[in-house]
Amino acid sequence: MSRTWLTVSLLLLPAVIHADPSKIPDPALCTVPTLIRVVGTSGGVPDNSGAFVVTIRDIGNNPNPSAQVALDFSACPDLKLGVPGPNTYLDCASHALWTITNTQGEAYFCVSGAGTNLGASPGAGALACTIFADGVIIGHATVVIYDQDGAVTMPGMEVTDLGAMLKDLGSGAYFGRSDFDGDGTLGVADLSRMLTVMGTGASSQGDAPYCP
Repeated sequence: MSRTWLTVSLLLLPAVIHADPSKIPDPALCTVPTLIRVVGTSGGVPDNSGAFVVTIRDIGNNPNPSAQVALDFSACPDLKLGVPGPNTYLDCASHALWTITNTQGEAYFCVSGAGTNLGASPGAGALACTIFADGVIIGHATVVIYDQDGAVTMPGMEVTDLGAMLKDLGSGAYFGRSDFDGDGTLGVADLSRMLTVMGTGASSQGDAPYCP
């Protein structure tokens, strides 16, 4: 799928565009993830373990169809986004993905890409992705990266990614990309989760070209 280029003003449309104020998304009633898994591919197919749904509801708890849902990764300097999936659009300039909700107010995502981590390299902390619906901030999520170094070395999840993650773990610092269990700390449980993901082979290939 070809890349779609947008401006930040389009990605983050203000809520005042609604003719009916009751249709403004209500963050308290929306369903958003707190952990986003950025995946690789196998045979050209994105790793389905990264799939998730964002559900948008208004103040009356009604689903919001045709709402624009955007994932803003601009606070994740250690992530390079890959080719977007079906009905999902990529804006490399603003480091964001977006799509439109269906009749049930649901937006489907599976984020592909790769990291720039060579081992405790600078990167995002917790809850670095901001999630918008029609310009309203509805949540934040920590961003885990399966292919930790694929944007700067060989694309695909393999042994060098394990080495990079172990250096994160040994550094004593917190990096969201390596928090595989999403508990806000780095530990043996994250290493176990990473080994499990690597063992499936579903992210063994990259999804280049990545955003610059």
